[in-house]
Amino acid sequence: MYHWEMYTAKWGNDAYTWKVLGSPTIKIDKCVFGVIFTGVFLTLLVGPLWFFSEVGGFIAPNPVKKAYISFAFVITKNLTQEAFLEVSQTNSSLGIFELN
Repeated sequence: MYHWEMYTAKWGNDAYTWKVLGSPTIKIDKCVFGVIFTGVFLTLLVGPLWFFSEVGGFIAPNPVKKAYISFAFVITKNLTQEAFLEVSQTNSSLGIFELN
């Protein structure tokens, strides 16, 4: 039983044996490892960008053309100069809460 497994492993993996250093590479190896792997890499890199963009045609066009955002600070309490000086002279931040 073990002899059969070793025999099939030896002859089944004949294509995976180490290549002699410096020997020319066959064109099918160049094609498989060069073109196909490069194609797979580019597909994984560019594919999602193409798929989720409007160019792919799989999603509807984006109806948003422009967007604006604005911030406003509303201050409802006037601070006199005396109160400001009292707050700025305190060493802790508790002086700010004393104004309320």
